[in-house]
This record gives sequence, C-alpha cells and structure tokens, in this order.
Amino acid sequence: MSARYFRMLLLLPLLLVVLASGSEVSIRVYITGHLKNQPGYPPVDFRGMMVLIKCKQQLLAQARVDSTGTFHADFIPPAKGSIDFFCAAIGMKPLLLASVQTFDSDTPDMNFPLPAIPEKK
Repeated sequence: MSARYFRMLLLLPLLLVVLASGSEVSIRVYITGHLKNQPGYPPVDFRGMMVLIKCKQQLLAQARVDSTGTFHADFIPPAKGSIDFFCAAIGMKPLLLASVQTFDSDTPDMNFPLPAIPEKK
C-alpha cells in the first residue's frame, strides 16, 4: 500500500463523522431594507439614521440609511436566537423595528414601518 492510499483511509472516517454530525453550514444573508413612515405621523427625515442588527445583544451588522429610508446589510445569522433590527440616530433612543427568527431567502427585501415618532433624549 502506498502512503497516499493509507492517508486517504485514515481521513475517510474523519470525513464521515463531520458529514454525519448534522452541523449546519452558515450562509451569509444580504438584506435590502426600507424604513417607511407610518401613516398618521409626521414624516421622519431618514438622513443620518443607522440600522443595527443584533442577536443576544451581539452586534451582527450595522448599516447607514439613505435619504429615502433604504439600507443594505450583510451578516451570517446565528443558528439559534432571534435577530433584532433597531433604528438609531444621534439624539434619539434606539427603536426596535422587528425581531426575526428565520429568513425566507439569503437576499430578503424587508420593509420596516417606523413604530413611533423618534423620541429625543
């Protein structure tokens, strides 16, 4: 037996253990999001706002919002736990926009109505 063949025989059980372990492959999510003014409230100026994406108080991503309320972010979601989307800006408390458990695709297009008028500190 050659040394190469012998090494392959040694690595084969290790490969089978890894494949049978059921570990999930992490897939990066690329989000396009849109902040929307809620009807009945004065329009909010989106310039300077940031969207923070967190899971269990750990920051996964942050994105700057453009003047139309659109933002783009990418991150690898954890296997467990809800993913929280916050809107923040200078002079306002962070607002929880949504909590998401899973995504339908790796390129979701999401709308977030602003839940209230930003509160000044």
